[in-house]
Order: sequence, then C-alpha cells, then structure tokens
Amino acid sequence: MRLSRDKMVPEMELLVQEGFKKYAVSRKYPGFLAIRSQIALLAMQGYSNQEIAERVHLHYNSVGLWRKRIVECVPLLNTVSNEAPKELDSLIKEVLSDSYRSGAPLTYGNDVRAIVKRIACQDPEDYDFHISHWSLPFLKDAVVKTIGNEEIQAISIGCIYNILIKDNIRPWKIQYWLHSEEKYDDYESYKEKVKIINAVYDLAGEIRRGKIAEDICIYSFDEMTGIQALEHTSRKLAAPNHIEQVDPNYIRHGTTTLIGFFDIINGHVTEGNLGKTRNEEDTAAALRHVIEQNPNHKHIFVCDNLNTHVSESVVRLIAEKINYTGELGEKGDCGILKNMETRAAFLKDDSHPIYFCFTPKHCSWLNQIEIWFGIIQRQLLRRGNFKSVEELERMIRAFIKQWNDGYAHPFKWTYNSVPEDPNKKVVNA
Repeated sequence: MRLSRDKMVPEMELLVQEGFKKYAVSRKYPGFLAIRSQIALLAMQGYSNQEIAERVHLHYNSVGLWRKRIVECVPLLNTVSNEAPKELDSLIKEVLSDSYRSGAPLTYGNDVRAIVKRIACQDPEDYDFHISHWSLPFLKDAVVKTIGNEEIQAISIGCIYNILIKDNIRPWKIQYWLHSEEKYDDYESYKEKVKIINAVYDLAGEIRRGKIAEDICIYSFDEMTGIQALEHTSRKLAAPNHIEQVDPNYIRHGTTTLIGFFDIINGHVTEGNLGKTRNEEDTAAALRHVIEQNPNHKHIFVCDNLNTHVSESVVRLIAEKINYTGELGEKGDCGILKNMETRAAFLKDDSHPIYFCFTPKHCSWLNQIEIWFGIIQRQLLRRGNFKSVEELERMIRAFIKQWNDGYAHPFKWTYNSVPEDPNKKVVNA
C-alpha cells in the first residue's frame, strides 16, 4: 500500500541528529543502517518520500514505512538524549534495525532437534559407526536409525546442518588443545606460578618505563629443536599475476637446535647455543654466555620444566655465579642435587641474585620466547631454502642480527588476571 502523505519529522535534538549522522557516513556498520539513517536525515530536511527514494535507491513505499517508524520514535529519542545520553546510540540502532519475525513453522519439533544435537555431541562408535568423527551424511544416517519413523526419513543434510549451527555445534571440525594437568590436579601451584610470571613481566615493564633503576636482566628462554635444513628442488618466485611456486620435493640436509633467550625488557634476542644437541651441558653453556654479558646484574629467567633446565650442570653454574657456599649434595642421593624437585627449588629461590620462574606444565604460551619462535618460523624457516646445515645456521644468526638491529621490540603482555579454579562448581542462586 502506498503511503500518500509524507509525515513531518518532529524537531530532533542535536545529539539525536549526530547519532543518525554517525551511522549515515560510517563504513564499519551494516549498509542498511546507513541507508535508514539517511532517510531520517533527509526526512528531517523536508524531502518527500519520492525524493528520498531517488537518493537512497529504494522504493518510495519502503521509504514511507521507515519514515513512519522514525517519526513515531523521535519523541522517545529526544527524551533519552536529555535524560540518558549514554543509552542513545543503542536505541538509535534498535530503531533502525528490522523487527523480529517469527518465520516459517519448524519442520521438525524440539524433540527431533534435541536428538540431532545429542548424537552430534557423542562418539560415533556409540552408534556403531566406525569413523573418527561425524560428517553430515553419517550423522543423518544415525538420526534416521535412532528415531526410526517414516517422517524422519525425509530429513535433509541441510536441515541437520541448520539445527547444529544454531547452537554452534560442528563435530566435523577439530581444534588442538594442550591440556594443563597441573591446573586441574594442583590448582594452587598453577595459580602461584602464573602470578609469579605475570609479576616478572610487570617488573620488566616498570624497568622499561624507567620507574625502577635497578640493574636487572629478565630473559625468557627455551629450545627450538629439530630445525630442518630443507633444499627445495624447484622454486619460482612471485611475479605479476603469479604467486610464488615451490616444488613439494626437497632434499633434507640435517637439523640443528637453537637455544634462544628473549630479553623481556627490550625485545632483543641472544643466541645461547646453535648446534646439533641440546643436552644439559649445552643449556648450562648457553646460560653462562648470557649471564657473563652482564655479570654484575641480577638475572631472572622464565622457562618451562624441561629436565635440562633443572639439571645438575645448571645448578652448579648458578651456585658458582651467586657464590653459593653451602653443600650441593649428590645427584640421586642427597642435598640440592638429589632430584629434579630439589634442584628446581634451589633455582627458583628469589633471594638469589639469579633465579628461575618455571611455567606450569603444558603452559608454554606463558613463555614469551615462544612468540618469537613463531616469528622466525613464519618469516624464515617455513619457506626457507637451505643447501646445508651450515647455511641454515648462518641464516638463523643473520635473522637474529636483523631482528636486533631494526625490528626488536618487547611484546605487549595483556594476560595478567588470576585464573579461575576449573574444579570449582558453580552453584546457581
């Protein structure tokens, strides 16, 4: 039905006009909000529905319907702009949005939909399907087999997909997840380690901003093992209208291991050791190299719980550097060197001028060197072409120098909250 009369828009408050203008000119919001905001502004200027329709490229009946809604809502918008201006933006967006529509009735009731979702969240083996995960055709067969009436025989794969996707159930997808046993088995230990590491990262930020003048070095370190020297047999560089092409065939010349140290304060990287092995002697030698660069500074190291990080060689090195005069004992027998637990306790004693902060088990994401390992993997190693291990190691050293000379920067660390206890049961009030 054509709206024969162009309703006059009441005078809008300045804040209301600005709200409509924001949606009318912005490109980050859906296009329909821009068009409907333009209708409101043009109507306020006195344009007819026909004139507005020509400007916004809509039928004049559609313009009339939106004009009518806006006219009815202007008094409310003016009131909100005066009494609760913070709520105005969301109200304008609500006025310009489509009204709820119930749509067509459901083909299958809630009982069928519940069965589809329940089956999708269970193991296919439970329904005698010898597959690793559900795909839509197998899921359809399982639903038909389970319900077993004639009505369900006609259910389509698309219908099953729509039922699942509404609740974001996607059994055909997988996401790898590293489970931290310590978080569930010893939550207090997990929480304490996270708090300590976050405190160390905060300390680095204070030093970076000049709020603390102490001579402190803070490093995150780990090993990047099994770095392959791969030589691709054929390669074509990128050209106009052609992306780079690499032959999947390659020659494998061997591997190397990088023990890297990331300076939390300034973002520089130090090559502690680059070679074929990464045993406790290599780790101790790498730590010695880093410590002796600033021998009179306090050193804090963030690392994981790898056995080489809490080895006898590392303990003896730290004892030497802090001038420890006590008895170290014997490995496997007594004293500090007795086992990994006693050695770790010695290394993480923050009363020493050199101490370690260990991440919880399977929480490598707390170790900032892993972020830098991701950078060198993406920018050098993944698509690199190396004719020997020696060339690979030369390129790694060149990348580190390039990083330190022009690209080094500290990472912005935003995870500083106390993790919640996963074992805590939530009780609804």
